[in-house]
Amino acid sequence: MENYQKPVCDCGAELLFEVEEVEVVTYKILNNGWFAKRASEKKERSRNNYGHLTCKTCLNQYDYNFTFSGPHKSKLVRGAKID
Repeated sequence: MENYQKPVCDCGAELLFEVEEVEVVTYKILNNGWFAKRASEKKERSRNNYGHLTCKTCLNQYDYNFTFSGPHKSKLVRGAKID
């Protein structure tokens, strides 16, 4: 059985999963007309994209996929470089 290997960049650095998420934040309105400093409710509304793998060292970006079988099911795998 093979061990899972975390995705790495061509430069050798570990890759991070990055996705844009939209969050809806609700604030109470105070008696003075301003809104409260702390949110009364936060919830994720949607994701703007499906995400990508990114390298913080050299800024390369890669597509990703998931493994679909075996002992490492549902783990991230690096795909092709995004130009």
